Amino acid sequence: MLAIFGTKPSNGGHKLVPFLQSVNYKDNLEYLNSTINIYTTATVNRIDVGFSLTKTLVEPWINIGLWVDVGSGVLRTPLYNRTVDFCHFLRNPGVHRLGQIVHREMKQRGNMPTRCPIPVNLYQFRGVSLNHMRLPPFFVETDFILDVNVGVEKERTFDSRWFGTVKKIKCSDSERCS
Repeated sequence: MLAIFGTKPSNGGHKLVPFLQSVNYKDNLEYLNSTINIYTTATVNRIDVGFSLTKTLVEPWINIGLWVDVGSGVLRTPLYNRTVDFCHFLRNPGVHRLGQIVHREMKQRGNMPTRCPIPVNLYQFRGVSLNHMRLPPFFVETDFILDVNVGVEKERTFDSRWFGTVKKIKCSDSERCS
């Protein structure tokens, strides 16, 4: 499996960073209502996310799938596709490498639940940055699709498809490039 973080420095003071361009999402209003806003400049990508839970989530699961364009212009099988028990993930984010990266940043930017069941509440995450999500140096600049789906038993509570691109950006003097 790919190690998405803790990689060696990229060449020439540059790093590869995922940039989100858009997102399509659907809420199951019986459980939650969400808002997502993406803010992008040439070198920074930030996201504001809010989830207003209207019903307690008991034993939720999360599925994350990553699709990349390998040069043909056609997305084929997912590079990464995994479903895990979300309660287990909250207790031990390391069980889901890609999810761990997102979890770490969101935990710093909002009120991430820490255990299950997940109570009715407004969960907000402001200014979530993707710049700290280091990709392995063998990754190339490419387009990607990231699917993030959450459910309870056989019922989906949140479906999302994030569209983005991996860009090479120059590291500033004040940031770590490795």
